[in-house]
Amino acid sequence: GGYLGKTVQIVPHFTGEVMDQLKSLATVCTDGSGLEPQICLIEVGGTVGDIESMPFIESLRLMKNSLADPSDMCVIHLSYVPNMSGQKTKPTQHSVKALQSMGLQPDIIACRCEQPIEMSTREKISQLCNVNVSRVLSLHTVENLYEIPTMLNAQSIVEKLMTILQITNISTGQDADVKSHLAQWETLARISENPKEVLRIAFVGKYLGMGGGGADTYFSAVKALEHAGLSSGYKIDLVWCDAEHFEDSGLRDDATKKLHTCHGIFIPGGFGIRGIEGLVEAVRIARIHRIPFFGVCLGMQVAIVEIARNLLGLENANSEEFAPEISPKVLKWMPEVDKTTMGANMRLGSRRVLLKRDSVASFSYRQADSIYERHRHRYEFNTEFLEGFEKAGVTFSGWDERKERAEIIELHMHPFFLGVQYHPEFKSRPFSPSPPFHAFVNAAGAKKLTLSEFLLEYAPLPLADHYVRSSEVSLQ
Repeated sequence: GGYLGKTVQIVPHFTGEVMDQLKSLATVCTDGSGLEPQICLIEVGGTVGDIESMPFIESLRLMKNSLADPSDMCVIHLSYVPNMSGQKTKPTQHSVKALQSMGLQPDIIACRCEQPIEMSTREKISQLCNVNVSRVLSLHTVENLYEIPTMLNAQSIVEKLMTILQITNISTGQDADVKSHLAQWETLARISENPKEVLRIAFVGKYLGMGGGGADTYFSAVKALEHAGLSSGYKIDLVWCDAEHFEDSGLRDDATKKLHTCHGIFIPGGFGIRGIEGLVEAVRIARIHRIPFFGVCLGMQVAIVEIARNLLGLENANSEEFAPEISPKVLKWMPEVDKTTMGANMRLGSRRVLLKRDSVASFSYRQADSIYERHRHRYEFNTEFLEGFEKAGVTFSGWDERKERAEIIELHMHPFFLGVQYHPEFKSRPFSPSPPFHAFVNAAGAKKLTLSEFLLEYAPLPLADHYVRSSEVSLQ
């Protein structure tokens, strides 16, 4: 009905929708501030020439042509420059020609390479790709990821963008902000290279892959731990622990020894029954041996199962997800979830969480009464067991707006034991670490015997705006 009986085509209908969405995003900041952005950064993933990216590149071509002032759009092309007995420009030549054949001419070419781009390589790319040599940038490998902003600044990236976009009204205050921001990146790079201490954090997960690590699968959580560590002067050394190793009699002892060498134990989100008993065992070790613990989503749920079994005496306690035929079910399907269809039936997005005053959670969020965090789950704590958990020493310090759905659990007799139903890693930023991640990392570094001792010394970070208001923007 929306196209009035016309044949729906990639051009102009799909491309038109892409342009409309981009223009909508460019009219209001996505942080919920209501301000109009000055620059909108658009990333087109994939490889030039792939069938998946063609409609989006065509959308950008049409968008550039529709602008009253073509200088309002800058195209940066990222290309790989391999080093095989010298830097080779053929991949860049071919990708740029493919982009040009689709109607887009790059204004800047960023060359991903192992070593800094040589001047002769820059000149060759400039000549063959129709880009000024000063706009051929080197994105070479560095030891520290946080050195990249400084590296780009050394190549005058800001000045080049201002020239291309014809931005001339930069105030003295804005210029000072840029310099201050770069100084922050330099500080992060310096801390990463020379931390006050290296913290070993056990990362107990299900999706660690063949190499035994899960840096790609759990990228957001890994970065959230890294951000939290750097903000307090720590470097995080992740100790990858496969949950299934705790279930294998031949691997259990070594897996347990690993946990005992760590300053803290972290369990991320996940789905499905595989490795669940191993995760429950990791929680038990953290609780009994008083090792700082932080669980996210599934991490909180397996903590609930462990507490139910070993503190409430409910030996068969489980989640409806893992054992639907077994009782008691301390975790259940949410009432609004359709059990017959697995697609598009999760509780998603930024939602308000009410915090209990003077709890660890509230303390980490600087005693805020409520915060907004992003969710992604189908199961929830079964409140029929609320009284039993509270008698066992569990504090439910976070609830949804209706105060019907448990969002956060704590054990106050433990040096640090925190579980959250939401995914705080999704809002973590290098200069604004996730508050619960920050509290967990600092608890791991404090090595205190009691929670009260830790809280006396712990200084939470200022609360960023995206925690006190929903940061989601509707595209409808």
